[in-house]
Amino acid sequence: MNYSDNKLKEMVSFFHQLGTQIAVHAHGERAIDQVIEAYDKVLDKSCKDPNPLRHRIEHLGLCTVEQIEQATKLNLALSFFVAHLYFYGKTYTEHIFGPERTNRWTPLSAATKAGLRWSIHQDHATFPGTPLPFANIKTAVTRTQRDDKGKVYGPEYCVTIHEAMKAVTIDAAWQIHKDDWLGSLKEGKKADLVIVSDNPYTVDPFKLEDIEILDTYMNGRRTKCNLTT
Repeated sequence: MNYSDNKLKEMVSFFHQLGTQIAVHAHGERAIDQVIEAYDKVLDKSCKDPNPLRHRIEHLGLCTVEQIEQATKLNLALSFFVAHLYFYGKTYTEHIFGPERTNRWTPLSAATKAGLRWSIHQDHATFPGTPLPFANIKTAVTRTQRDDKGKVYGPEYCVTIHEAMKAVTIDAAWQIHKDDWLGSLKEGKKADLVIVSDNPYTVDPFKLEDIEILDTYMNGRRTKCNLTT
């Protein structure tokens, strides 16, 4: 934890009063508790939407179901770094957190059950390598480490492909106040889209990361890219 409780509350209050959206990076139960408490202090819980600025928490490794329930009362925007399991599930289990806490890493289905609009991300430039959007989606759906589909970390926290796709499209756009023109295909929105080699809704979940991006369009115009994920 980089800040005292009072210092964090002071900073959150300052930017909240300016009308600025706040995003706080937090891993670990104590740090997440601290951030929720800071938001709880400034948000008006008597309103239908206590968080119109869509203040956020990023990463949320080791958050608990109870913390997600607290975040729901404040209508916080939660963005999960689920891809840690893709790289480190076995190491976390055997050497760092133990099985119970590793299995609870970013409990996505609990956020869905609570009714929150959540997203998933990879933290560049500290993320190892190029972006892996379909590997990220695969991890949300299967909760497995790469190249090992036999071990599922917290199967009760797996989500559907539809929930994972929303987390990288319309719900991600909502979290940054851009859902009125990004995140879905609809008249009046920007025609930003990708052409992919397979349908993520029907492909074997363990082959999601094999999907290739064949072409891209920005504002309805082809960019003539031919890139893989």
